[in-house]
Amino acid sequence: MRLERPWSLLLVLLLLAGGCKRNEPQKTAPATPPTAARQDGPEKGLVFKVRTVPVTHGPLTVDRDASGRIEPEHSVRVASGLGEKVVAVPVREGENVEAGQLLVQLDDRAYREQVRRAELSLEQARVALSSAEKRLADQGTQLQAQLQAARQNTNNARKRLEEARGLLNLGGVAPLEVDTLQTAYEQAKANAAAAEAAYRRWQRSQDEELAQLRVQLRQARLGLEQALRLLGETRILAPFAGQVAERYTDAGAFVGPGTPVVRLVAGPRNVIFRLPPDEVARMRVEGMEMLYLGRTYPLKLERTGPVPGQDRLVRVFARFENEGQPLPFGGAVQVRYRLLLGDGPRVPASALRVREGQAYVYAPQGGRVRAFPVEIVAEAEGVTVLRADTLPERVVFPLPQDLRDGARVEVLE
Repeated sequence: MRLERPWSLLLVLLLLAGGCKRNEPQKTAPATPPTAARQDGPEKGLVFKVRTVPVTHGPLTVDRDASGRIEPEHSVRVASGLGEKVVAVPVREGENVEAGQLLVQLDDRAYREQVRRAELSLEQARVALSSAEKRLADQGTQLQAQLQAARQNTNNARKRLEEARGLLNLGGVAPLEVDTLQTAYEQAKANAAAAEAAYRRWQRSQDEELAQLRVQLRQARLGLEQALRLLGETRILAPFAGQVAERYTDAGAFVGPGTPVVRLVAGPRNVIFRLPPDEVARMRVEGMEMLYLGRTYPLKLERTGPVPGQDRLVRVFARFENEGQPLPFGGAVQVRYRLLLGDGPRVPASALRVREGQAYVYAPQGGRVRAFPVEIVAEAEGVTVLRADTLPERVVFPLPQDLRDGARVEVLE
């Protein structure tokens, strides 16, 4: 009897447990969500309630920022041509100057002395040439008179000799007298030849001496011109009308040849920034603006650089539409420009679905939905520009998660 009681108790407990199970309520399978498509095909799926939006057309742009600087159209570093001490710098940074206005004065004492000596040398050369011309002219007159007299004496001696020879045959003169006239004629010819030689020597010496003196005169003139040029370089002048952007020296300093002393700028203010070549090609001309010290200035595109620089970026030049107060040259600014990403049909980015690398948009047709394959051109700020052979006028948006091509749909207003 002791062995049968435990088995009886166990049987009772099992019967009680079975009765409790039968009295519990039955659990049902969860309902299929309205947006879930069934696995046995669209004919037996639920009807998706969807909304649509129109397919718009137009450009898709995005605003970008770039760092730039305010630079002048013309900028020149005016340099010293001499190595000399600076005496005065009578201009200030930011001051407007006229063409030819004094920018820097160098010490000119030594150069003024050079000019004085060069002027003296030029005057001496002029006096020497003038004196030589007068002296040689007097000599020429005298030698020419002597030559003419010698030639006249020769002619007279020849005539007397011829007359005496004619009388000799008639017995009018003695042979001794004829010999004397012959000797006088020979002497006259020798004197004429000597006068001729003296005159030729004078001509040659005149040409040589005067030519040398004229060379000396030209050298003296060149010396004076050089001295005046050096004196002029002690006054460093503005090459054009503009504004003093920077001053590199002060009175008392020493500058060497080629050392910049002032940077002079002129022309309209340009805002210069750099962009990659592909962005330059897609940059829109409208909507460009500059941010500087909390203020916004509208800009207009002026031009772009012909080729990229060493940084492989293209320089972009813009100008103020209405500058108002002149802004300082060299100021760092922020430029905001508009970039064209694409132009064409546009839909919300979440209206697309990509399957196996192919993008689709969906449109209701005859109570069912149809998938249209598209190519994504650009996307920004929740909008996508598409390219496709065929596109509907309206697409499903928002797009249910399980919506498939051919599913039954009901379009909500």
